[in-house]
Amino acid sequence: MIRALLEITFNTSSKDLCEAILWALLPDDKTPPRGFTINTYCREDILIYEAQSKDLQLLTLASIIDEISRLCEMVEKTVRCLKTLTSK
Repeated sequence: MIRALLEITFNTSSKDLCEAILWALLPDDKTPPRGFTINTYCREDILIYEAQSKDLQLLTLASIIDEISRLCEMVEKTVRCLKTLTSK
């Protein structure tokens, strides 16, 4: 059995954006892939996403990276758009 630990760190532009991404990740984090534990938190404006597996599953790790990246990008674009709309 090979253990795997994946840590993804995103430097966001603000603590508010970090928390928005954190809240967007919560529904998926409640039911992680089988064999995985997930811990996500903000340290000021830095989002830390930790996924740990007791049995190395490379395809699942790759899927997690892809999903997290896309979600972070989507939340960032949404927040930027909302800021633009509310500043007018």
